[in-house]
Amino acid sequence: MLKNEYRIRSLSVELKGELGLLDPLHSVQFKITHVFHCDGLLLCTYEGYHRLVVWNPCTGQTKWLNHPVSRYKGYITYTPGGNITYTLGCYQDKKSHNSNYKILKLVEWEKNQRFEIYEIKSDSWRT
Repeated sequence: MLKNEYRIRSLSVELKGELGLLDPLHSVQFKITHVFHCDGLLLCTYEGYHRLVVWNPCTGQTKWLNHPVSRYKGYITYTPGGNITYTLGCYQDKKSHNSNYKILKLVEWEKNQRFEIYEIKSDSWRT
């Protein structure tokens, strides 16, 4: 179903095939475990290699990222006992009117939480 101009319309989609990603670092098929989306971009995770990719499936463009290996109070952010959640978001700079995409990473372990933000344009993580 598609909502358009205050009406609901039926939509038919034809499945033409599967899309996949080849991890350039490991030269293997990237096994997608979670997908988050924003404006047609997909943030795909695979905990096996601690890798992330932002992927535009329409153009085929990809941006590959490694999980940051950072320490906080003696914990490594991808400790097996922890829980990691991601989301992909966008904001528009008021001055330049350019869109900027960011990834929010939430790490939870025991009763602790840590938030990290990755800015795609600057290719940097911050806590």
